[in-house]
Amino acid sequence: MVEMPLFQMRFGCLFFAILVLMSALSSAEQPDGKNLLANPDFSTGLDGWTVSAPDGTFSIKEASGVSSLAFFRGSDEARANPYVAQGVDIERCYYRLSLRYRTDGQLAPTILFYLVGREGKAPGPIRIIRLPAATEWTDFSVEFLGGGTDLIADVEMRLYPGTVDPLRMNNVYEAGSFVPAGGHSGTAEFTDFHLEKLPKETESAARGPFKVQSEEFTVATVDGLPLKACVDMPVGDKREPRPVIVWIFGGGWVHGDVNSLKGWSGLFASRGFPGVRVQYRWLSQGGNVDTVQDDLRAAIAWVKEHAEQFGWDPDRMIFAGSSAGGHLAAFLGVQTPECIGIIGFPGMYDLVDKYDGNFGRSSKWLKGTSRENWESGSPAYHMREPSPNAFLLHGAMDPAIDVRQAVNFAEVVNAHGGHGEAVIFPEMAHGIALTPEIADKMEAFMLTCWQDKEPTDN
Repeated sequence: MVEMPLFQMRFGCLFFAILVLMSALSSAEQPDGKNLLANPDFSTGLDGWTVSAPDGTFSIKEASGVSSLAFFRGSDEARANPYVAQGVDIERCYYRLSLRYRTDGQLAPTILFYLVGREGKAPGPIRIIRLPAATEWTDFSVEFLGGGTDLIADVEMRLYPGTVDPLRMNNVYEAGSFVPAGGHSGTAEFTDFHLEKLPKETESAARGPFKVQSEEFTVATVDGLPLKACVDMPVGDKREPRPVIVWIFGGGWVHGDVNSLKGWSGLFASRGFPGVRVQYRWLSQGGNVDTVQDDLRAAIAWVKEHAEQFGWDPDRMIFAGSSAGGHLAAFLGVQTPECIGIIGFPGMYDLVDKYDGNFGRSSKWLKGTSRENWESGSPAYHMREPSPNAFLLHGAMDPAIDVRQAVNFAEVVNAHGGHGEAVIFPEMAHGIALTPEIADKMEAFMLTCWQDKEPTDN
């Protein structure tokens, strides 16, 4: 028998131990698909769930060995919005929520992740997911980035079955909230809830931070007015072709400039996402629903023409904007085949049903005051199939643009084959503050768009 020297044996044992430790650490870091919800199939009744509803609203139904949560509400019942809920801890990582459900064809249930409240955090909804009406058992799944830079505890996942598609019936809303105050009559069933962490990267360190180099160009000159495009590029990012974000400023269609979103564009460029801040004419400069589209289409054409020079991917662009810029980002986005994602923070998407906001129907900008004029300027009335994805951030206390604009337009996007999501901030009014948490959520949306959408053939 050949004897192994003692130092080789010790080295071999040490090496093996290191391998075992690395394997254990790797396994510990990877999500295991564990369901974070208790009693997800209602096999033990409503154990683990809290109920906010009159007696008899929710019950457990058994059929063919399968348990489900049944919802029933008569038309003569008092107007309240029943829900069931379960507490979860949402960390800063990716999650997948899935479930099976069916309704009477009228109800379109709502799922909220609701921050119950903690020091420094106001209670209120932090994420909204709407389920389309479905008369047959339907499998639903959605992925999202949860949390901020730290753990957000005391979050409730709330299921509101008694909501409807706002495109068919106008919900009654509480002041400052997008959750229907009344709820609606009907029936629905739910089972097989599953909430799990996903093994996706949440940090952007591998893509930066990069230094940002900005350069200004003239796209066109209209009536003596130079229309600019300001390019913000990450220095040292060698990936090509790189995704590109087209940033559109706000200002009620009457003021604003390309520098107003320089901070937003610069931040994402530092994370490896090049940006182009584009200019359009104000109302006093001859801007209206037609000429502004001309200006922005010229800017989009300029981006495509210079894609090879800057190493951009011209077939997969995201349009982003705030206020009037959010409106224009959606307006051009739904009409541009190369646009795969829209970000509004916030935006106006339907000028016909504008609800309580005080912005959106300038007769001069829309060239009239008829319903036809309102529809002509509404992104919701210019949808294509499939729709680009949409990530819509909105302050619940916004006096200028009603928060229902975001909720409803997300559903329009879903109905046209895209993925629309509204994220509501209870404490914010008009405009969204650029925080690390919001930047992370926007980045997650961008990455999902570029990973999921194939380049257009157009």
